[in-house]
Amino acid sequence: MHSAHRVMALQERTAHAPPLSAVAYSILLKAYGRWKDIKNVEMSILHAQRNSVVPDIVMANTVVDAYVNCGDVDKAREIFQIMTEESDAKGDAYWPLLRPNSRTFNTILKGLAEIGDVNEAMELSKIDE
Repeated sequence: MHSAHRVMALQERTAHAPPLSAVAYSILLKAYGRWKDIKNVEMSILHAQRNSVVPDIVMANTVVDAYVNCGDVDKAREIFQIMTEESDAKGDAYWPLLRPNSRTFNTILKGLAEIGDVNEAMELSKIDE
């Protein structure tokens, strides 16, 4: 993953470098999540925001999964909550109006199961119906 840091740094320093896409950030986030490296998960999200990368559902799901894998289920729930809000007036302007899919629900359920929050998992399963 050290090379990932180098790619991001090189991209920032090189005027004509192509911008990193949501796909590239998803790959980084997936790896950092698997390594339980919350610091670099958050650094990658901030980097994507700073570079005006518009997250798609794949990137949003990867962020949720990375937070769950890092043990920060509250942060995963926060992203999930933003995705499930009906209003366009969201609390976090970075995340576009995305609708959670089955992967999103399964990832949140995984996180809730890991922390033993059966009640919220049951409530969530009612939403998915």
